[in-house]
Amino acid sequence: MPTDEDGDVIMTDAAATAEAEAGAPPEEPEEPAAAPEEPAAAEAPPVEEGPPPEERTARAEAAKEEGNALLKAGDAKAAVAKYGEGITLAEPLLEKDPGELGEELQLRATTAYTALRLNSAQACLKCCEWLAAIEHADKVLLLDKDNTKALYRRGCASAQLNTESRLEQARADFARVATLDPANREVRGQLAKAKDLLKDLRQAEKQRLSAVMSGGLYQKEHAKLEGRQAAYQEEVQRRKDAGEDEISFEDWQKKEKEKEEEAKKKAREEAEAERKRQREEERQRREEELRREQEELERKKEEERKIREAEQKKQQEAAAAKLLQSVSASVQEEIRSSSADAALKAASGGASHLFSAGDEQPRKHKPLTRLDGPSSGGGETKLREDEMRRMIQQVPTDKAKAFAFAIDWDSVESHNIVEKKLRPWVKKKVTEYLGSEEQGMIEFIMRKVSSRTAPENILAELEGFLDEEAENFTLKMWRMLIFEVLRVRAR
Repeated sequence: MPTDEDGDVIMTDAAATAEAEAGAPPEEPEEPAAAPEEPAAAEAPPVEEGPPPEERTARAEAAKEEGNALLKAGDAKAAVAKYGEGITLAEPLLEKDPGELGEELQLRATTAYTALRLNSAQACLKCCEWLAAIEHADKVLLLDKDNTKALYRRGCASAQLNTESRLEQARADFARVATLDPANREVRGQLAKAKDLLKDLRQAEKQRLSAVMSGGLYQKEHAKLEGRQAAYQEEVQRRKDAGEDEISFEDWQKKEKEKEEEAKKKAREEAEAERKRQREEERQRREEELRREQEELERKKEEERKIREAEQKKQQEAAAAKLLQSVSASVQEEIRSSSADAALKAASGGASHLFSAGDEQPRKHKPLTRLDGPSSGGGETKLREDEMRRMIQQVPTDKAKAFAFAIDWDSVESHNIVEKKLRPWVKKKVTEYLGSEEQGMIEFIMRKVSSRTAPENILAELEGFLDEEAENFTLKMWRMLIFEVLRVRAR
């Protein structure tokens, strides 16, 4: 019979059955079968408890993500618990008919359940819970017998149990993965290790059986009995010489057995203490490795954060400079346009005077506006460059602050800022990003701004068209809108 590490006999299923039959009392004569009962009325179908299937699936997917985060953070036990919550939610959905759930929801639930089981197996491997890892992998293989991750993780767990059946399972699993994924070098190495372990285990068992067969079990026991009798005679002689009371062979044998049991108990305690020490050392080693990995991860995150902040600051400074340049150019253009309008008006007035010289009734004309002097009319007041800079500094560069800025939409509408200022800029940027003047896209953006849509919602809808440029585009457009509102207020 096979034995455990302490030498105790492990009873196999066949042996247990035989012993139960040998010691079982004689069977009672069977009583006559009762008359069949009347069929009960059909019961109402049970009402399904818990959240609906859609919510179950969503919560299972969320549990998977939370478990992944815990596993990456090094807390494998917490990850196993979180994955278990998701499995509890998703597993009942696998038993339902696809027509009841719908193919899409059934596929989502199965995908989430498979990922939860696979990730649970991985977390159990990190916790050295080999049987639990095997159980999770088995559940996945019931759905997909050729799932390479499940086969590999079951093989890794089986190889740790060091029994012939488990090692054979590990060998078969690794061999199957190697067939399905021939380019996987790691699984070929694991397959070689499993073969070596299985070979060594079978060789040791063969040698043990050979020693038993060559010496003969009876001869070995007979020799042990003779040795005990000789030791008993020595004890009898020692007691006689020392004047101590005589002792029977049975009593002496009982005392010797107690000594042997005490020695075995002490050996087991020492072995358990040694195993505990080794486990503690392994736990400390793993904790140290996880701590170093976590420190390295935090260091990399900090470096990436500093790089992002520096890049963001650089982009903000460049955006501010570009905005100032654009605004300055716009102001200069307005000044030139106003001067040209005034000159044209003066020239038209002079020409009218010449053509009306022969009229019977002379016309009265307003005095011409001087081109080199200040305007006395109600035209738009021009802002100085220092005032421009002050207003630009009031425009937030941070996305959150810019998007939270309170827009004076009455000023936007009364001064037609969307059409006069934003449309030319949007038209130019859309052409730059998309390579052509997409009128539909331009009108879409104009409608969103005119309808006072929140910038966060505009950004979310533009991400599908502009990808990573959507955030930069939306932020620049909103900052330009803020500036124009401030500019209108300052006039």
